[in-house]
Amino acid sequence: MAPPVLPAPPPAPAARPPGYYVRQRLWQNRPAVFGLVFIALCALVSVLGYWILPDNSPDASHGFVALQKQGPGLTVEFLRRPLPDSALASRPSPNLFRTWWGGRVPHL
Repeated sequence: MAPPVLPAPPPAPAARPPGYYVRQRLWQNRPAVFGLVFIALCALVSVLGYWILPDNSPDASHGFVALQKQGPGLTVEFLRRPLPDSALASRPSPNLFRTWWGGRVPHL
């Protein structure tokens, strides 16, 4: 007599990493998703701030320390002299990382 043939066991479910279940719960929690989007947007604005809103206004504070110590109502006349050609040639070329790190030179 032949031994009975047993049916094959069902395949085991695919094992998933714990991060899969964390993401599933995160996407179901709407306030947490809103907070994550808000934090990502704030980080994006802080990193790309120079390109989003450059400040080239003529009334920007340029840090003249000797004038900052004076009292209110002081009027000063600045003499603007053009840079010599050697100084213009030695300026570093605009670079994406350099602009992000140090900003832009104001156009007065």
